[in-house]
Amino acid sequence: MIFPKRYPLLFVAALLAAGPYAAAQPASTSSDSPSANAQRTLAKQAIDRKDAEEAVACATRAAALAPGDPECQHVLGVAYGMAARQANAFRRLLLARKSAAAFRRAVALAPGNADFHQSLFECYEQTPAVIGGGFERAAGEAAAVKRLDPARGAFDYATLYAARKEFDLARAQLDGILRTAPDDVTALYQTGRIAAVSGQFLDRGLAALRLCLAFTPSPEEGAPSAAEVHLRIGNILEQKGDKDGARVAYIKALAANPKFTPAYDALKKLNG
Repeated sequence: MIFPKRYPLLFVAALLAAGPYAAAQPASTSSDSPSANAQRTLAKQAIDRKDAEEAVACATRAAALAPGDPECQHVLGVAYGMAARQANAFRRLLLARKSAAAFRRAVALAPGNADFHQSLFECYEQTPAVIGGGFERAAGEAAAVKRLDPARGAFDYATLYAARKEFDLARAQLDGILRTAPDDVTALYQTGRIAAVSGQFLDRGLAALRLCLAFTPSPEEGAPSAAEVHLRIGNILEQKGDKDGARVAYIKALAANPKFTPAYDALKKLNG
């Protein structure tokens, strides 16, 4: 998850990126236990249909049957993260800690798996330091991810820097990606997004966003939607004093997605 919204009081509501578990399964490190494999498969299916209670039950059984299987531990962390998002305030802290603990076990068992480090990074990045998360721990996991997957690690560092409003450092990470992959739509979009959010390097951000529109990545790549790109173009044009251009951009965002509330709100505010 790149540059996520912050929820200081409801931190566990965003422990993990939303979406089907199948979209980001770790590399296979399966146990030899048929029962553990079956329970892990059932847990993944429950995660896909957002049945947190069943996911935790199946993942817990899988981890008990194969305590040395890092994938079982990772699935358990994902299941606890989902349960935390759905839990009441009283249970969230406990479930968040259980999620982090499971991810730590997965990383300890398979330190060369970038997906496991990524999950732990996301958990730490969105959890306050006072309960075991925070910048330093997240940065440690970002470093591990970057060693294994340089582009993804760069996105992680950009996420951390942007959250701390260190926008120059965030942009430097994105620029590093774009030097080797100039058509990386996510890096282009995030360059534009932090320009819109920070009010800095607006021309550079605007150019990156307009370049985004030249590409048509598949939804599976996790790329921004056309509506999101037009919204950020509008944000930047508005800051540059081009209200007419901003209005056109917001209208294009709504044409791409009529239910895109941020564009509707921006247009309403612009029109007074």
